[in-house]
Amino acid sequence: MHIYILLLNIMFAMACAYRMKLGKNRLYTTSLTSRHPTVTIAHEETSWILNASHIRTSLHSRRSVATLANSPESSPENARPGPSEVVRNLARRYYIVQNPALANQLYSKAVQEFTESAVLAYECGHNEADVDEQLGQLSEDDLRQLKDFDAAECLAMVCLVWITLMLSPQSLKRWATTAAVSECTLTQWRGFVAMIVNGYFERRMAWFPLDRLQLELSAVQGRSLPPELVAERARVVYTTLEQVYPQFAKD
Repeated sequence: MHIYILLLNIMFAMACAYRMKLGKNRLYTTSLTSRHPTVTIAHEETSWILNASHIRTSLHSRRSVATLANSPESSPENARPGPSEVVRNLARRYYIVQNPALANQLYSKAVQEFTESAVLAYECGHNEADVDEQLGQLSEDDLRQLKDFDAAECLAMVCLVWITLMLSPQSLKRWATTAAVSECTLTQWRGFVAMIVNGYFERRMAWFPLDRLQLELSAVQGRSLPPELVAERARVVYTTLEQVYPQFAKD
């Protein structure tokens, strides 16, 4: 309100200054369509028309723009984009892999759809850091639907699919110049995935002994995963290979 009054006073003072300096005749007219008087100041071939309603409209517009620009909702720091649909779909597919019965879906079908989503993310140029960041941006509504969602485990499974694609003889086109996974993650899972990939392509093995995979993880990561978790990760690698590089006839 104070800014509004101050601007009115400044514009009125400017009008008075022009009137006194120019010393010209003042002409007061009343518009047929407006109740507000109009002041016309003539000087050579230029005229300025100051209308009270126009002044109020202009001031109101300027104040509205200034208020909107200074509001916290429109601040660039608070404008936080959500995850892309590709990453959101990865989270949903991972949740179904962990809870296939709740989604009324077969486990094999759930794993297949998850690997398909991960392959798409790989082709689109997503990387480990990018997906990790976007999983942290899931909304409360998303997390409410994905009860007990583990973002770290979801990211680990996605990286398994990507490492499988990286170590396979035939690579897919990837629209990115950066590596899909970090060097640390690649070091942890390279041996595990390479054993399965080599057996799949060189010896046409449709499965790999879990005890040998467990020993590999224990030697590299210094931890011993339960057989069911090792089997789940091996299943993800095999499903990725069967999807992208099919070698065996399906029933």
